[in-house]
Amino acid sequence: MMKDGYRTAPFAKIHYLKRSNIYLIYWQRANGRWLNYEAGNSATTLNDALAIIDEDVHGCFYG
Repeated sequence: MMKDGYRTAPFAKIHYLKRSNIYLIYWQRANGRWLNYEAGNSATTLNDALAIIDEDVHGCFYG
């Protein structure tokens, strides 16, 4: 996706499950498939989910 001359690509997805009150975290493989993030694939708050992505202990989001 191009925006203002910069190219962006999704690499993380957070899905909120209202019934369970949790956030599921997914990462995108090079082939475009979305997979569950193994290390702490759920969080109880959006801030916790973003922190898991920032930590990226398995190197799925930032390589």
